[in-house]
Amino acid sequence: MAVVAFTVQFTSTDPLAPGASTGWVMQSISDSASVAVTAIPGNLGGVLAIENLRTTRGSDAFGDPLIRRVLCNVRNVGANTVTRYVVNYSVMTP
Repeated sequence: MAVVAFTVQFTSTDPLAPGASTGWVMQSISDSASVAVTAIPGNLGGVLAIENLRTTRGSDAFGDPLIRRVLCNVRNVGANTVTRYVVNYSVMTP
C-alpha cells in the first residue's frame, strides 16, 4: 500500500492579540485522508492553539460535490500579540 503525504503552509501577517482567534478553511484530498493542523507563532513568547477542528462538505460553483472541507480556529492563548504566524496543513492518504 502506498501512502501519499503533503504539507501546505499558509502565512498570516495579521497581528493576533491575546485571546483573539481567526478562522481557517482548507480542502482535504478524500474521505480516507488523515489531516493534521498546527500553528507556529513567528515571534518569541507567542503561544497559539488550534481549536474547533471540524469537517464539512459543500458544492462548487457548478453544483458538483466538493471533497471534504477542514475548518479550524487559530487562537492566541498567550500573553503577547503574535505579529505573524504559520499554519501547517498536512494530509496523508492511504
